[in-house]
Amino acid sequence: MSDDRGGIERRDEFALADLDAAVGIVGATVGAAFGPLGSILGGARRPYAKFAVTRFMELRTSVATEVGLEDQELRRRIEESEPLAQMIAEVVRGTVESDLGAKRRLLARAAVHALKDDSAVNVEAVFVRTANALDTIDIHVLCCVAELQRSAPGKLVEPQQVIEMWPGTSAAIDAAFAALRAAGVVRGPGTQLGASGAEVTMTAHGTAFVDRLLTEGLEDELELDSNGHA
Repeated sequence: MSDDRGGIERRDEFALADLDAAVGIVGATVGAAFGPLGSILGGARRPYAKFAVTRFMELRTSVATEVGLEDQELRRRIEESEPLAQMIAEVVRGTVESDLGAKRRLLARAAVHALKDDSAVNVEAVFVRTANALDTIDIHVLCCVAELQRSAPGKLVEPQQVIEMWPGTSAAIDAAFAALRAAGVVRGPGTQLGASGAEVTMTAHGTAFVDRLLTEGLEDELELDSNGHA
């Protein structure tokens, strides 16, 4: 093995050691739940790993700073609560996978709220699951639906309206609407969340989710104007 290759291997080891330290600081002692994450970050020669590690370190810093607990106390809090431990695992997964900063900040804030208040864990876990179920284009489409609803309260939103608002989405609009329905942030014309039909309306959860994203700077990131237009 060449000296250069040896240097790469050593840098990989250092990166993984740093990752282990980050897991400790965040209190991520969830065991098998982090197996896939370890596999992803273990491939440190791949371009994706650089972004994943950076996102993970940002999460660690944000949570540790906001919660204001020593590492040992943070670990103890998570080790004593299985629901909290599972939620933190999902926060980590969503953070390393997402290229949307507002979504990562929403996940970090959910972790902070849950770590500070045991009674908030279940509610914050719902927002974490929703965030992880939607990718960037789904969230962008959701913002368009929310704005169309605000401009015409009580009226259902059709896919074509979103396409006109955000040109170029026609190939992905059906998949995005399906993802939004499945996540419970919009519903069809019936009373059930999974009601079929192309038209949708925002749910209360969907509105709350968008509000959280906007608080985390989504408008600037998706280059929306003050009215939410793309």
